[in-house]
Amino acid sequence: MRSTRRNKHPIRARSAGSFHMEAYVSFMIEPVDMPRSKEAKGLRGGLALFTITFFLTWTLCVVLIWKLELLPQWARPWFRTFFWIAAAAAFAFWVKLRHPLRWLGVTPVSTKAIALSLLAFVSVLGWNFLRVNMVDVPLGRISALSLGGYAWSLVGVFVEELLFRGVVQTRLSEQMKARYAIPLAAALFLTIHFPGWLILSLPFNAPTIVSVFLIGLVCGCLRYFSGSLWPAVTAHWANNLGALL
Repeated sequence: MRSTRRNKHPIRARSAGSFHMEAYVSFMIEPVDMPRSKEAKGLRGGLALFTITFFLTWTLCVVLIWKLELLPQWARPWFRTFFWIAAAAAFAFWVKLRHPLRWLGVTPVSTKAIALSLLAFVSVLGWNFLRVNMVDVPLGRISALSLGGYAWSLVGVFVEELLFRGVVQTRLSEQMKARYAIPLAAALFLTIHFPGWLILSLPFNAPTIVSVFLIGLVCGCLRYFSGSLWPAVTAHWANNLGALL
């Protein structure tokens, strides 16, 4: 007698507390199954080891490259880009992913992903515009940003999303429900900011911490609902540009 059991969705139903992003995108998309890696299932604790190793090595890089200035200013963005992409590639190689770009959410780039990316960018930048004009004092720094500055800000956002929404959240989503994977990835994303804040004495406060965590939640929801990395990238980029308004 044939079995009629259906395969269960690898990521459970959305939670009501997922930053209400379902209402934000439900008219366009439904949750997309996050690709699973059979090879990665048996690697218990692998993500924890990867995350701790990355945090420690990145902290060392902040000390050597930025605090002690062992690299010139112009070379630091290049180093950061290479380091973060290499970390994502190393994890993909370590767990022997067959389709790493698809697993990370970089490909394929669907029409829905493009539409949601544009919507996320406009919405987040628009929110920051309202925030600046209604609550905060405008900084006016975005007008001084050069074309190269825009490009590097986008690259910087991409490598952060590649690691935290591409590697960390995708791996977490293979092991737990999305309602837990998304905020946990956002918390880890927040943690990686502390070496720069503390070692380089960069100004930060409670609103800054909350803001970084919330944009992590937003990007995580976009990654989950779209199945693509690009909406998270554009939302994150819009938020960083909005901080310069």
